[in-house]
Amino acid sequence: MKFLFLFLFVFVIQSNASIYSQNTKLSLKIRNTRIEDVFKLFEKQSDFSFIYRSDLFVNEEKIDVNVTDIRIEEFLEEYIILAGYSYEVINQTVVLRKRENPEPVQSVNEETQEKKVIGKVLDETGAPLPGVTVVVLGETRGVITDVNGKFEISVLPTDKRKHSLNPVF
Repeated sequence: MKFLFLFLFVFVIQSNASIYSQNTKLSLKIRNTRIEDVFKLFEKQSDFSFIYRSDLFVNEEKIDVNVTDIRIEEFLEEYIILAGYSYEVINQTVVLRKRENPEPVQSVNEETQEKKVIGKVLDETGAPLPGVTVVVLGETRGVITDVNGKFEISVLPTDKRKHSLNPVF
């Protein structure tokens, strides 16, 4: 019984922290500022605290921040992840680290942006076929049609070949 009470208590505390993280909106408009100073300003606006090595951002350029009513995760995705760092939100503490193998950031353009293919699988009489697996030929990605035979799958456009979809029954 004590274990159950302890488990429920921890679950409620963790849920509260998660809800705080999702509901807290931050706003900031500053120019030419060190990222460490941005964190200090966010700490003043909220109950978040930031933990990172003191030398983590030493060589980083100063940044401009202009955000209004943004969740902390949205800020971190835009300013931290793209700069080659990772983060983890634990309760109301944000832990920042240098990514070991940062992936190069690619600009979004027509050639790298995924396209959505929407379709419907029908039998020879025109009746929809639910539960059919639709895969992109030459790839391992696939989806299953819904009860109306409809599907939606994302593909990357290529110059060399057109995508072919293969229904598997």
